Amino acid sequence: MKGMILKDFINIKTQLVYYAAAALVFGAVSVVMNNIYFFCGFMLFISLGSLMSAMAYDEQDRWAKFAVASGVPRRKLVGEKYLLSLFLTIPVMLLGLVVVCLLAEQRTEGIYAVLMYGFLAFLMAAFIIPLFFRFGAEKARVFFIVCFLAATAIVTASMGIAEKAGGENFFLLGLIVVSACAAAAFTISYFISLRIYVKKEFN
Repeated sequence: MKGMILKDFINIKTQLVYYAAAALVFGAVSVVMNNIYFFCGFMLFISLGSLMSAMAYDEQDRWAKFAVASGVPRRKLVGEKYLLSLFLTIPVMLLGLVVVCLLAEQRTEGIYAVLMYGFLAFLMAAFIIPLFFRFGAEKARVFFIVCFLAATAIVTASMGIAEKAGGENFFLLGLIVVSACAAAAFTISYFISLRIYVKKEFN
């Protein structure tokens, strides 16, 4: 499992370097503008975009066919992508929290926003990974773009409504709901992906 995760990071290392540099720029702009949402949208794009790239490389190199022929259990091939999603999203969430600490104001709202976008990344990954295993990288990428735009619009609107309607308690309730949904979806998604992958044939 460790070797497979390392393989994915090696495949996307150049992309991660560009993302890291861009993250510093977006973080600095967020601090100057005192608006964490500018960074949060990019945070969501980094975590899911990197996941999509890693899966696309696997498809391009026909990694799954080689791995299965080499005797790697399919449950490990599936589980590795969910672990990769965790390893890509959690560091970006931590970076987002660092950016929040540098804001002049609205730090509490910023923390909720970063956590909300992070859990949304897990929720979206729960949909994207099974789609990749079933339909391939291209169709999964289309779904990712649609979901990214929709999620950004929905969360931004929801945070604005929450600020007017109930403040911190409303933020907390929304965060609990999204995190619970993300955890449930992530777990269910794994078993769906495993079922798809067990039946998959590689030519």
